[in-house]
Order: sequence, then structure tokens, then C-alpha cells
Amino acid sequence: MAQASRSARAEERGAARPPLLILLVECRAGSLDWLAEKLEGRADVQICGRVVGRVEAVSAVTSKSPGVVLIDSGNDPAAAIAIARRLRALHASVCMILVEGVRGSIDPRDVVAAGAGGVVSTQLAKRPEQLVGAIQVVAGGGYVSAGARAGEIARRLRRTRPAGTHGLTDRETQVLQLVADGLTNREIAEELSIAEQSAKNHVSNLLRKMNVPNRTAAAAMARRDGLVP
Repeated sequence: MAQASRSARAEERGAARPPLLILLVECRAGSLDWLAEKLEGRADVQICGRVVGRVEAVSAVTSKSPGVVLIDSGNDPAAAIAIARRLRALHASVCMILVEGVRGSIDPRDVVAAGAGGVVSTQLAKRPEQLVGAIQVVAGGGYVSAGARAGEIARRLRRTRPAGTHGLTDRETQVLQLVADGLTNREIAEELSIAEQSAKNHVSNLLRKMNVPNRTAAAAMARRDGLVP
């Protein structure tokens, strides 16, 4: 009964789910105009900002809390990798995708090592449904790439990197799994037969230990670290 109730609540929430916020980091002003046009007017994603360079990217991620950051590599993949590394160092839970330039090629291993969720080609990014699909995969903690071997590389790096527990207790890990399922504090309390205030305290504690700003970020990090399916 509890599982059925949870499924029903999840379906209700999914029907009214707000759009995923996307931040565009351009190599020069207007370099991602074409990509912005592909995402314009969609109900599932929304561009929350467009910036140029590392300094503006850091500021925008801090102020806007985007679900996914798309970084334009242009003709300088090394600069895009540097931006990804800086964002990862300052924002552990940020989800990022690099957009491969027409002339520039990015090694997927460099992308994953920098903490990004992968790389998409310009050709794929021009197809809205595939682009949004890639964005959603990365927002959920997965990896995407235009390169044929990227999935293999990502899996190998994930295996060599031990799954972090962030110092969570068993109960906090249970709560994290429910947070990733989209449950509210009240629903978590009902599911675990605890007081709502206790559920709220557990959520606050796990956010602090994981060093993330909100529940969405916690869920994304948990999936990336293998703490939830």
C-alpha cells in the first residue's frame, strides 16, 4: 500500500514538474545563439542565463542554481575543460555538459575527469529532442557523449572512483533515497514512521554533509556517487 501511495504521489508531482533550469556558458557572446533557439519555448527546460567565460560562469552558478550547465568549447576545448574544473571545485553537485565545436574535438576522458557529465556534438545539439534527452540524463547523474567509447570510459572511471558516502548515517542514507524519489518531508516521515521534524532534521543534516544547496542537488550527487539507483 505504501509503495502504491508513493507511486501515485510521484505521478502527481511529475505531471506538474517545473522546467529544468539550463545555464549557457559561451566562449564568446552569442556563440550559443543557435542552441538557445533549439530550447526556446519548451516546457521541460528553461534557459536561466547566458554568460561568457569562467568568472561569469562561477557567479551565475552560485546565484541561479541551474540544473545543468552547457559549456561551449568553441575552438578552445582546453578553456572549456578549465571552466568545468573550476565549477566542479566550487560547486560539487553541479551538472555539466560540454558542447563540442565544429572544428574542435574533445576527449571524453578529459570531460569526465573534469567532473562534467559528458560531451555532445554540434550535430546532436541541433536536434532538440536528443539534446534535451542528453540534458536529462546528466541531470539525473548519468553520462552522455558524442564519442563512441565515452560510455566505456565513464564506467571505468566510475569503478576506479569509490562511491562516496559523505559520512551519512544509515538513516540519513534512507532519507536521501526518498529525497531522490521526490518525497516531501511529510511523506518521508510517513514512509519511515518518524516525526516530520525528524525527517526535516535528517534532510538538513545530509545536505550539510554533502555540501549541496538543495534536495535536487543532493539527489543528483547521490546518483552520481552510486548511493541511489
